[in-house]
Amino acid sequence: MGTLEKKMLEKFLSEKSEMLSQFSKYVGLDNLTFDIKELELIESTALKFIEDEGFAVLYNLYIGEVIINYIKGEWEIGKLKKDPAYHKPIILKSDKSQIRICPMADWFGLLKKGRLQEGISGIVKVVIKCSTAKE
Repeated sequence: MGTLEKKMLEKFLSEKSEMLSQFSKYVGLDNLTFDIKELELIESTALKFIEDEGFAVLYNLYIGEVIINYIKGEWEIGKLKKDPAYHKPIILKSDKSQIRICPMADWFGLLKKGRLQEGISGIVKVVIKCSTAKE
């Protein structure tokens, strides 16, 4: 990892706890568990924040933490210049396999446009299933 990516990751990780704390206040949960049942619960009320861009950023971070919880992944910064996730937080499986996920893509934006028929939790379940299928 280059110096710039390392600094970006350090900044992201240093801000992550505060961002998740803000998210927990939005959704009215004191202790986030980052599991699918909690994601489904949050998803059922998330649309009331549909116009709040700040919520969208926090929600996408939360989604990433749910995925990490299930696939034993870790945060990294995208390094490929031709990749839409270039210089954005991504998730790599901790075993360094080829699985790479970009939860900071605006999944909430897709949900509010009606483009996720199964909802965010449905997409996350597919991602988790595909990511753990080879274990």
